[in-house]
Amino acid sequence: MMNHLEMDSRQKSIKFIRLNLGKLRTEAHKFYENIGYVCDKIQKRFIKIFE
Repeated sequence: MMNHLEMDSRQKSIKFIRLNLGKLRTEAHKFYENIGYVCDKIQKRFIKIFE
């Protein structure tokens, strides 16, 4: 599936694919790293709950 997505993206002159994964999805992180993706940013999410 990822090979197809990447080939289709290249044919359409798309310059990159960005994936957003949760911090705890370590198996998914390993999968994407193994197929050549790199983590280039660490994000934090901020929330304020009103009670």
